[in-house]
Amino acid sequence: MAAAKKSTQRAGFKTGEHIVYPAHGVGRIVGIETQEVAGHKLDLFVIAFLKDKMTLRVPTMKATAVGMRKLAEPSTIKRSDARSVAVTMSVKVVLVSTSCT
Repeated sequence: MAAAKKSTQRAGFKTGEHIVYPAHGVGRIVGIETQEVAGHKLDLFVIAFLKDKMTLRVPTMKATAVGMRKLAEPSTIKRSDARSVAVTMSVKVVLVSTSCT
């Protein structure tokens, strides 16, 4: 039986944040709960995937080992977009230059 959901942080992840889980895509941590499995207490992330209408429970100690990760921060996305534009512009310049010769 599961204990009441706790609003807390474990392994660098916290309740309410969106994450990426390899097999299922983007989900949201809706809670962290403790369950007893085979006589051992486990803290589990409770992750909701709206797209699949699914809830997944992942042991907090295994989250990074199974590939669960945070979404990129907005500042990282902005830097990435700026680099993509610069690379795209460089490729277009090279293509235009080589097609003129």
